[in-house]
Amino acid sequence: MHGNPIQPTKTAISLIDSLQKYVKRITEPEMTRKLEEDMDLIAEGKISEEKVVEEARSLLESAFKDLTENKEKITEILREGLREDKILGRCPECWQQPHRAPLKERREIRGLHRVPRLHVLTPTTKNRADHNNR
Repeated sequence: MHGNPIQPTKTAISLIDSLQKYVKRITEPEMTRKLEEDMDLIAEGKISEEKVVEEARSLLESAFKDLTENKEKITEILREGLREDKILGRCPECWQQPHRAPLKERREIRGLHRVPRLHVLTPTTKNRADHNNR
């Protein structure tokens, strides 16, 4: 997510699109609704916990099977979202699209895609590893 108001990244949109295409049942509210109803029935003593767990396990095993069968297709959709997220915008001088290029030590540098001599470079000093360990 980024921006104000918050907007999903292309990667996030790609994830949802791929799940809706290949494992639709886990993106729909019916699955959660059924589990919530069953939990209420457990609380009321009308159904056993074991039965609900077995049904949930069956649903998840089926979803996992769909995920593994479509792994390559889902991966390609996610990679496309990642590629789109790397696009920063257009160079103010030449209007070519710059990309974010990762460097060592988790620093980033922004430069023009496929241009050997970059005339616009913006170092970014965010160290995600250090940030995550705080």
